Amino acid sequence: AIRFISSLAGVEFDQDVWDDFVKSMGMYPKSSLLELSDGTLAFVVNVPKDDLERPQVVVFRGADGQDFAKPFFVDLITERDLSIKQDLDHQDVLGDAALDIFTNLEL
Repeated sequence: AIRFISSLAGVEFDQDVWDDFVKSMGMYPKSSLLELSDGTLAFVVNVPKDDLERPQVVVFRGADGQDFAKPFFVDLITERDLSIKQDLDHQDVLGDAALDIFTNLEL
């Protein structure tokens, strides 16, 4: 939904309203599925108020497509070598397993 609304900001929706929305929600709300710049996949677990575009994530799948035995936490504010390549659709990437993967993440 955020990806769709973002594409219409400044066209169908007032840009200032969109900017206020992003400031309150963040671009990547909790449970968003992201591909990071190194090709790994991660779920957003926290969105710090000081940088809404660099959330805290749990990386669970390597760039090779294999799930890690032990997912790990990454704070994108402090890990400046990593960035968000793109947000992904849970259903397209993980299918019906998305909710199970997210709820069973153990650090």
